[in-house]
Amino acid sequence: MKRLTGLLLATALTTSAHAQAPEADGPAFDETTAATPARDPAPDPVPNPAPDPAPAPTPVADPAPDPAPDDAWHRMTLTPGFQAFAEYDLDLYDDGTGSTTYFHQFDVPRVFVWMGWALGEARARVLLEGARSAGAGSLLGVAGDSVVVRFREAWVGYRAWDMFELHAGLVQTLTAPAMTRAWGLRPVAQTGLRRFEVMQPADLGATLTFDVPERFGRLGLGFYNGEGYRGRELNRGKNTEIFAEIHPLAFLDEARPLAILAAYQLGSSGTGSARSDRLFGALAWIDDRLGVGAGATWVMGYEQRGAQEGVLVEAWARGNPWEGLLLGGRFTHFLRDFEASDDTLTELTVSVGYRIMDVVGAHVALDGRFAGATALATLPGYERWRIRVIAEGSFEHPFTVSLR
Repeated sequence: MKRLTGLLLATALTTSAHAQAPEADGPAFDETTAATPARDPAPDPVPNPAPDPAPAPTPVADPAPDPAPDDAWHRMTLTPGFQAFAEYDLDLYDDGTGSTTYFHQFDVPRVFVWMGWALGEARARVLLEGARSAGAGSLLGVAGDSVVVRFREAWVGYRAWDMFELHAGLVQTLTAPAMTRAWGLRPVAQTGLRRFEVMQPADLGATLTFDVPERFGRLGLGFYNGEGYRGRELNRGKNTEIFAEIHPLAFLDEARPLAILAAYQLGSSGTGSARSDRLFGALAWIDDRLGVGAGATWVMGYEQRGAQEGVLVEAWARGNPWEGLLLGGRFTHFLRDFEASDDTLTELTVSVGYRIMDVVGAHVALDGRFAGATALATLPGYERWRIRVIAEGSFEHPFTVSLR
């Protein structure tokens, strides 16, 4: 009986203890109060591995950014170019007896080959030209009068703040090239500044140019030997050139081609340091399809005669009425000496041509040359009519080389 009673008592105690023990995974809800802080649930003695979570949807990745462009100092731009003019000339002139005779020839008045370099803000350019070795008025040449190659430009430069540009070496001058660009038909004729050697296209020295903001033009300052790219320095004087090309209506796209060109050259030439000063001004409309303008240059000192003064006047017009067709005309009058009113040289040129994609073209030109009595005495045979058939070819294309 005692054994049976003890067995029943032990069973009751065991059942009561199981009813009061907490669940191994913790209570079904937390009864946290301020008096009874929450306690962390007891960890599983042997944790059951949780099932793998469902994979999250793969986000759409942003496209990879383009690789950063190479630094400008790791890219070199090379710009090769070529330009040549070939022509057939037929001259009709007085043979001195009152009869008209003729002379005809083939000629290559221009052959240019150049290479430009740009690395970051640094610049360089070399331009070679073909020329007769004897030159005008020379008695001796190389291998007779062979066409030889010489440097026309060879300079290095730097562009700063996308406004200033400095060139040094055998550099392009400022005024003469600007007039050639305004005329726009160099295969047909030179400008008056170049035709009569009033200003040089290149010289040994340096130039500094400034591009006026908002496309209002360009200002320039040049400092040269003064003897041109074909001669060495002959005196201690140096030439200074101040140049401006202003587009006063640049804020109007339709009127931006209107340009005012002005320049002053203070210089000397020859062993005697003869004065060679120039005051130049022009008004022009400079556009691909239409170009028209007029200019004048006060020439103070000419052909190493420092006391001689004269004036050069020129006017031009060119048009591209429809694709490819080119019409041109120019007039040049040079009074070489104010002291002799008949010391004049006058030239008139009209032309018609056709150009394909700015690469090749052909022109037919008619020139008339006339001279005053004093000028004709020093230049016999100057007066004539000339018919020319001109072929032109040009090419220029930049390409970039990575230096990385």
